[in-house]
Amino acid sequence: MDKKLYHEASVYMTFGKNKGAINKFSKILENAKDIGQSSCITVLIQRATCYYREKMCKEALVDLKKVIDLGYKIKENEQMFFMYHFCNIQAPIDEVLEDLREVAIKYGYNCSKRIAYLKKVDLDILANSNAGGSQNRGRSQSAKR
Repeated sequence: MDKKLYHEASVYMTFGKNKGAINKFSKILENAKDIGQSSCITVLIQRATCYYREKMCKEALVDLKKVIDLGYKIKENEQMFFMYHFCNIQAPIDEVLEDLREVAIKYGYNCSKRIAYLKKVDLDILANSNAGGSQNRGRSQSAKR
């Protein structure tokens, strides 16, 4: 693996220049025959993270699926586990939103309510995801008395 290119990609990623980091990580992966499996997994995870930060869930999901195919146990890393499942949910929503926008422009349909609903669903998924407890706790027992 080209250590200079990897260092540049890491610097871009550290400073939030995700698109630059994606380009550098992609160049590294183009020469994947020179990369060991663990290094390939690392680069794919880092590129997936950059895609995720740029709200490019479909692309992040592709990289995360490659990581799983390479034998990475995604359930053992909380951040990767969350990112994978978030992208699994978000990618189809993004596709539907894009289709609705396209239909609205092409045919003049008023899709604003549907788009707003899907964006709200997206936010509700995040707001209601509570790995450790119930979805809606409501009022406490002492407050009900």
